[in-house]
Amino acid sequence: MGLCKCPKRRVTNLFCFEHRVNVCEHCMVTNHPKCIVQSYILWLHDHDYNPICTLCSVNLSEGDCVRLTCYHMYHWTCLDKYARELPATTAPAGYTCPTCKERIFPDSKLVSPVADVLREKLAGVNWARAGLGLPLLSEDREQKPEQEHPSLRIETTSYQNHTTSSPSTTTSRSGSNVNSVHTNINNVHLNNQKVGPPYSIVNIDSSMGLSQPTSRKVCEAYDDPKEISFDHDENKYRRKSAIEWFLRWWKLIVSPPTRRRNSPGPLYKRYAVLGIMGILAFIGILILFSWLGRMATDGDPSYDLHADPNILVADKSAGATYLYCCFKSRDKIFSNHAIIVTGCDSGLGYSLALHCRQLGAIVIASVLQIDGPGAKQLENENVLVYPLDVTNIKSIENFANSVRTILTQNNLVLRCLINNAAVMIFGEFEWQTDEQLRNQVEVNLLGTMRITQELMPMIRTHFSRIIVISSHCNIQPIPGVAAYSGTKAALNAWATAIRMELKKHGIKVVCLIPVLIILNEVYTLMFAVYIFAVLFIAKSMQAYVPCDGKPAPTNVKILGCDNLPCNLVRGTNVEANVDFKAVANTKTLKPVVDVDLGNSHLQYPLPEQNACKNLVSGQCPLQNGQAATYYLKMPVLKSYPKVALTIQLSLVDENNNSQVCFKIPAKVVD
Repeated sequence: MGLCKCPKRRVTNLFCFEHRVNVCEHCMVTNHPKCIVQSYILWLHDHDYNPICTLCSVNLSEGDCVRLTCYHMYHWTCLDKYARELPATTAPAGYTCPTCKERIFPDSKLVSPVADVLREKLAGVNWARAGLGLPLLSEDREQKPEQEHPSLRIETTSYQNHTTSSPSTTTSRSGSNVNSVHTNINNVHLNNQKVGPPYSIVNIDSSMGLSQPTSRKVCEAYDDPKEISFDHDENKYRRKSAIEWFLRWWKLIVSPPTRRRNSPGPLYKRYAVLGIMGILAFIGILILFSWLGRMATDGDPSYDLHADPNILVADKSAGATYLYCCFKSRDKIFSNHAIIVTGCDSGLGYSLALHCRQLGAIVIASVLQIDGPGAKQLENENVLVYPLDVTNIKSIENFANSVRTILTQNNLVLRCLINNAAVMIFGEFEWQTDEQLRNQVEVNLLGTMRITQELMPMIRTHFSRIIVISSHCNIQPIPGVAAYSGTKAALNAWATAIRMELKKHGIKVVCLIPVLIILNEVYTLMFAVYIFAVLFIAKSMQAYVPCDGKPAPTNVKILGCDNLPCNLVRGTNVEANVDFKAVANTKTLKPVVDVDLGNSHLQYPLPEQNACKNLVSGQCPLQNGQAATYYLKMPVLKSYPKVALTIQLSLVDENNNSQVCFKIPAKVVD
C-alpha cells in the first residue's frame, strides 16, 4: 500500500510500471492514460514491463487506448476488432479480457473512474451496448473501428496544467457553476432514467464565469502523463547507499528547515557534530603517525627499552621516547620475558610451551610427571620444567617459590600466566564416582584458582596477563562430560569476575576457547579410555583359562605380577611379553582387547593398532609355526576405580583369524 502523489493523496496499491509511483484511479485516467498500471505486489514479483498492445504487438502510444477494469491496456481498434470477431450470439459474459479472461463489461454497481471511462467508450458500439443494457444505435451513429464518434470522445485537452512551482493550485467554483460544467459526453437515456457523467472526471472550461464567491474547491487535473513535473519527491523505491544517507542527515544538520532554523537545537547539534568529527580526525592522525613510526623502527635495536642503555626513565628529555617504547614493547616478546604454562605433559599445554619458546620467551612449564616423555622433550628445547600438582597446596607453594627465584636471579619480566592444567573424564554423571567428580573440580577449578592466587603478587608487580584455557563445553555443554562442562562454566564465570577486579591494577584476564583442537579423533580416544575405566565396575571374576577354540600362547610374562589375579597399580603401565607360534601364514597382526563381564562384552582399542611394530622377536610376515614375542603396554590411569575384572587379549591376522588368545584376571589397586 502507498499514497498517490496527486493532491487527493489517496491510499492505493496500484503502481505505474513506467513512472514507478503509486497511482490512484483518478490519476490513472488523467495522468497515466497509456501507462502499464498493475498492483504493487506484481511489481515486486516482476518489475519488467512491455508497453505494447498484446493484440497487435504495437506500442500503446501509437493509437487510442482503452483500459479495462482489470487494468489491462489495449488499442481501442484492436479490442473492437477482437469483439466483433466473436459470434453475434455471444452472451455478455462471453466478452472477456484477452489476457486474464475477466469480463469486459464493468458491473453496473461498480463506481470507478476507470469503469466510467470504459462505459463511455463501450457505449459507442452496438456489440457493447447490448452488454451494457443500452438500446442499439443506428448505422450512422455507431462508431466504426477506423474512427471514433466525436460526440463520445472525452475531452482532456481543456484540463489546466499545473506548473512546477505550484503543483497544488486549486480553483474555487460555486455549486451552480460546478453543476453547469460543460462536458462533451452525452447523457444516455434509457426508460426515462438518466445516466450521469463519471464522477471522477471534471472538465473545467476556462471560459465559464467564476466571479461569484464559493467555499467549495475543485482540484485541477493534469493532462501531461509523459512529463510529470509536479512530483519533486525523491524516488523512495531506489536503494540508497550509505553515503547518500549520511549526506541527507548532514543536510538536515547544516541546513535545517525554516521552521527549525531559529531554534537552538540545530545549532547545538551542528557544533556537536563538528566536534566529534574533529576528535575522530585527530585520532586518525595519531594512528597514522604511529603506524608510520613503527614501520621505520621495527628493525632498529636502539628502540628496545631493555637493551638500550641510553634510554633512562629519569631523563626528562627522553620522556616521549620512553612512553612510545613502553607501548611498543608490549607488542613484542623479548628475551627477558617469562611465560608460565601449566599442564605441559601433553596436548595443548605442551604445544603452547614449545611455541612460546620458539618466539624467544623464557618458558616456565609445569608438569605432573617430571620423568615423563613430555617433560624430557621440553627440557631438550631449553624449557624450564618444574613439577606441579594443582591439587596439592605444598606443590603449589614450591612451584611459586621456584618461579620467584627464576625471575629475581635472571632479572626477568613475567609476561603471562597460562592456566592450562585440566582433566576430562568421559561418562554420564550418574556413572562417575565421587573421586572422579572431586578430581575434576580440584584440577579444573580449584587448582586454577590456587595457582593464580599464589602467583598474584608477582603478576601485579609485573602487570602480567592471565590467560585461562576454557572449553567449548562452557558455551554448549555436551552429554557425557557433564562434570567437566560444569567446571569450565564455573571457570569462565570466575575469569569474568577477576577481569573486573584486576582492571584497576592494569592486569588483563583472557578466557580462551581453543575450538580448533576439538576433533572427532580426540573424542573417540577419550571415550575409549572411559569405556576401559567403566569395565572395572564389573563384579564377576573368572579363572585364567585359554580362549575357547583359539590357539593359546606358549608363555605369558606380566611384569610385576607373580600371582593371579594381577594387581594393576593406578598411575602405572601394564607391561607383558606374550610368546606364541603362528598357526597360519600372516602378513599383518592386530591386537584386540576384550573385557568379559559375564553378561556383557566390550572392546577396548589399544593406542597402537599394528601389532607387528611391537614384536620383540620375529617380524611380519609370519610363517606357519614361526615363533614370535609380542610386547603389550597398557596404561592404568589414576582415575580408574578399584575393582576386579578379566582382560582377554587376541592377535588377529588380515583374515580376522586369531593367532593367539588368552585371558588375565586382574584388579586395580593403589
